[in-house]
Amino acid sequence: MDEIATPARDARAQHVLRSLANGERDALLATKRVGDDSAAAAKGLAQIDSIFRGQRLDSIQVIGANEFSSPSEDRLTLTYEMHTSRGWLLASVTTLDSAGTAVLTGLHAEPLPGELRKLNEFTLAGKGASQYLTLIVTIALTVFSFGVAVFLATRREFPKRWRWVAASLVGAGAVYVNWTTGEVGSRLVTVQLLSGAAVQASAYAPWVISFSFPIGAIVALDRFRRWNAGRTVAVPAAVVADASPPSEATS
Repeated sequence: MDEIATPARDARAQHVLRSLANGERDALLATKRVGDDSAAAAKGLAQIDSIFRGQRLDSIQVIGANEFSSPSEDRLTLTYEMHTSRGWLLASVTTLDSAGTAVLTGLHAEPLPGELRKLNEFTLAGKGASQYLTLIVTIALTVFSFGVAVFLATRREFPKRWRWVAASLVGAGAVYVNWTTGEVGSRLVTVQLLSGAAVQASAYAPWVISFSFPIGAIVALDRFRRWNAGRTVAVPAAVVADASPPSEATS
């Protein structure tokens, strides 16, 4: 993120946000791109101004940076978390750099119910049924996938066992839940190790819990079952003869 949000870019975006907090809407309108709808830009700034108006910025922290580059221009979006005299705000500033000149092309702001780090902490308290169910299934499938891998790794006679161990760690598709909001989604075309995951993009982002269908573990376990059932143990003829009961003597 630091490579995109350079000090110069950060200072430029912060200047836009501080100008909003100071009520300098007209100055920001002068920085819009030539050809943009002035009326629409003024209306958008008025809406954002209603969020910033009268607030003192106590702190401002960049928490996200995205850049799209082309041979002729660079589009940059920096996202900030701010603490104000009335609470927390989330805001993003989008600029377009072309021919050495930067123009403002987008602004977004919304109030937050609290600090993002705390809002997105992983906690079991106060969650919904979909979140608990996803967590339980994720743990169960992860244990199953890892357990099959360990089991096959200990079957030394199993042909190509390490290939099947690797295969057993692969899950297909994904069902995921946003741990903060409870939003549930799915992806059909994806591969996931251990058939389960819990990831957080950054300290400010929500945890995402996901599980996949453990197709690798199921196929590997079935392959072992069929191989094990097909094994035959050859018993030497001498052993069979020695094992037969002695014939009774006849008088």
